[in-house]
Amino acid sequence: MSHHTASLSIGVMAPGMVSPPPSGVAGQWQIETSTDGVDARFVGHDGTLLGFALAGQATTNKTTLQKSLPALLA
Repeated sequence: MSHHTASLSIGVMAPGMVSPPPSGVAGQWQIETSTDGVDARFVGHDGTLLGFALAGQATTNKTTLQKSLPALLA
C-alpha cells in the first residue's frame, strides 16, 4: 500500500477553516480556486472525503463538508 502526503499552502488573505486529514492516510487534494476563495478537499482513494481547507467565500461550505466527513473525523 502506498501512502502519499501532500502539503497545502493557501495564499489567500481571507477568513479560513481547516479540517486536516488524519496523519498518514492515503489520498489526494482536489483544489478549486476562484477570485473570492479556495475550496480544497482531501479525498481518499475510495472517494471518501477525509479533510478540507476553505478560504474566503468557500467557507460557506463548512457545515456541508463537516457532515460529509466520516464520524471519527467530524
